[in-house]
Amino acid sequence: MENEWRCQLTDQNNLPQLDTVEPEQALAYLHQSLYTIVRVSEWVSGSGNSEGETTLNQDSYKERFGALHELAKEVASVIGESVKMGELDELDGRQFKNDSVLGWKEDMDTKMMISKRFWSKVVPEITVWDYLQRIHKYCPNSTAVYIASAAYIYRLCLILQIIPLTTLCVHRLVLAAIRIASKSLEDVTYLQKRFATAGGVSPGDLYRLEIAFLFLLDFDIKVDNKVMDQCLIYIAQSSLVFQKLETPEGQVA
Repeated sequence: MENEWRCQLTDQNNLPQLDTVEPEQALAYLHQSLYTIVRVSEWVSGSGNSEGETTLNQDSYKERFGALHELAKEVASVIGESVKMGELDELDGRQFKNDSVLGWKEDMDTKMMISKRFWSKVVPEITVWDYLQRIHKYCPNSTAVYIASAAYIYRLCLILQIIPLTTLCVHRLVLAAIRIASKSLEDVTYLQKRFATAGGVSPGDLYRLEIAFLFLLDFDIKVDNKVMDQCLIYIAQSSLVFQKLETPEGQVA
């Protein structure tokens, strides 16, 4: 993903408010949230290492997964996520500690299989920013839709950790997120064919992505104004959050 921020959002005395942010700026906030999560995912896996490291030893992975675990709990708290903290605490390197959560493990295994629908074999040639701009050009949506999309992806990729957000899946995930958010929040939505064309997929593929996305979120797509406000402010501060991981203590490459 392109190595730049689309918004300068570190002024703690001038944080954005949902009712004053234009859709074009909200699109940039969405892009920034995607950029941050991809960078975090690369850091945890080791694939973003500047020395070309693609694998981590067990101790390094455990340390990085622990940092991701803490970040997930922080995000859950910030955006008002209802996921139980006990569920996060049962995770240890994606392994479950006792039989009391076997049912949840089976559900997670099913969801991870379904998540494969979002993976591409190769990284799309179009950048994420250009892709978002293309969607907005042909199917412009509201500020709320773009911020709700970010909240969905925070939950799916950081809090529940069902699918790591990488350059191989980010395009299809954000397409589904925007489509679901628009159907949930808007009174009138674009025709399936038009939205699918804007996203570079067939209408049938878009339907399948929507269903898969809904299933991964347990069909829980309600996002109220309070959550969107909190999410917007969190994105505005996300560069500072990521800087904590980039410190020597965080050992980000």
